[in-house]
Parts: sequence; structure tokens; C-alpha cells
Amino acid sequence: MLKINTQELKRLRKNQGGARFLDWLKYENATGKAIPDHVINWYCTEKIEASYLQFIRGRMSIVQIYNYLRWQMERYGKNSREILTTWSDYLSMAKRLQMDTDDSIIYRVNKLVQRHDELVERCARKDLALEAGKILEQYPHVDEICESLIEKYEYANEDYTIVAPRRIEDIMMEGENLHHCLGSSDRYWERIERREAYILFLRRTAEVQKSYYTLEIEPDGTVRQKRTMYDRQEADIEDASKFLKKWQKVIAVRLTDADRKLAEESRVLRDLEFAQLRDNKVVIRYGDLRGRLLVDVLTADLMEAA
Repeated sequence: MLKINTQELKRLRKNQGGARFLDWLKYENATGKAIPDHVINWYCTEKIEASYLQFIRGRMSIVQIYNYLRWQMERYGKNSREILTTWSDYLSMAKRLQMDTDDSIIYRVNKLVQRHDELVERCARKDLALEAGKILEQYPHVDEICESLIEKYEYANEDYTIVAPRRIEDIMMEGENLHHCLGSSDRYWERIERREAYILFLRRTAEVQKSYYTLEIEPDGTVRQKRTMYDRQEADIEDASKFLKKWQKVIAVRLTDADRKLAEESRVLRDLEFAQLRDNKVVIRYGDLRGRLLVDVLTADLMEAA
């Protein structure tokens, strides 16, 4: 019933263990790596579950983590949860800053709180850096894909400019600036990661640093979406669309066979998504487009590359 063996049951009884002790015994059983009873008891007292240590597992054993936490707690006079949070945040920022977080000098840093605070200063915004680090864990190629877009897709004339994001934070900031769901929806990261679709920024050339419209494009330049503040389109999109058609012609000569193959795959996935949205009659619930079928809005937004 408890899913532990006789020896483990004896340990549970001996230590008068509760549910947390039992969970640690199951974890020990699953990993095949012994954990001393006094270490399990400490984790139980501190109300630390194995899942809380996911960010560092694989680089340090449970016993090593136990020793490190106690050492840092004593050094800084903080409780275990504070040290865990500081440690996790530090490693996330370190990864974001492209530090080698598999090097023990980095992940088992001596002066944890001091190094954490130093990284906070290096990151323009801690919240963005931490969130970007989490996204990068799940979608590890997004940054390098963004960098690869610059030479192929950027273009400008006297009125408009197409800008490629350099990193995850640029996309998140774009979503914040225009108050839409760009940086907070996994589907965009998934599409970038598998090179189904990319994010680009349409800017006025006279104000190239200011967010204007966000574009989602397919690898051949087909524009899936073009949205400004609060997922809206204003009347000025008509003039901007003329520029986008010129841009599509310009980048057409830059595309490789690999890009065209990706575009074909992207088109198939888009058609499948549209068909599913139509079958499910998915309706927009909020904003200016409330009540309209999502597939109709997306279809109207589509600008196929020639």
C-alpha cells in the first residue's frame, strides 16, 4: 500500500516518519541512490520536497545539496527556503548570462548571496532574466534562432523597419510594451523552437526603438499575424502592409532551400490549426474582436508570400 519494501518500512517506523519521510523513501527507491536517515529527517523538518531541488539535481547529490544548504544558511543567517530561492534565481540568471552552470565553481558558488546580488545588477531586469532563463530551459534554441533571423529578415526603408529580436527578453518586452500575449504564451516559443514561425518587430524608421506592430511570420515571409496595442490593428496597418509586401519580395531572394522546406511544413501545420479552430468553433472572448471566430480573424490577417 505504501509502495515501499520491508526495509524502508522499518526505517519509516524507526524515524516516526510521516508523509514527507515516505515521499523521500520513494524518491530514494526511484533513483537508486541511498540517502541517510538524518538527511531525510532534515529535509522533512525544513519541509523541503525532492521536487524543490529539480534545478540543481544531476549536478549534486541529495547529500551534497543538504550540506551546501546548511553551510549557506549558517553563513548568511537565512532559512532554507530563502537559500533555495536565492540559489535557484542565481543559477537561472547565470544561465541567462551564458555562464557555464555545469561548472562546480558556478553552481556551487562559495558566496551565494553576494554572487546572486551581483548578477541582479548585471541583469537590467531581474524578473525578465529569471523568466527568460526558465523559457530557455524548455526551449533551448530560441536565442540562437533569433540571432539567425537578423541577416535574412531585417529590412528598412525611409518609413518602416523590420527588426529581429536578439534574445528572449526582447520578445517579452515587446509583449509588455504592446500589452498583448506574445511573451506569455508558450505556443510562440514552441513555434520558434521548431522553426515553424518567427517573431519580428515592425517599427517606424523614425522611431525604430519604439514598439509599433508585432509580426508572426513563417520562414518564407508569410505574415501570420500583425498586431499592435492590445492585439489590435489600426487604420495605419493598410499603409504598413504595402511595405510588408515589398519586404516579402526583398527577402525572397535571401531564402535557402532549407527555408522553403520549413515554410512548406509551416503551411501544413497552419492549415491543420485553422481547420481545427474552425471545427471547434473557437470564439474570441475578450477585446475588440470579442464574439468573432478566431479562425476568421487569423485568416483575414494572413499575408501569403508570393
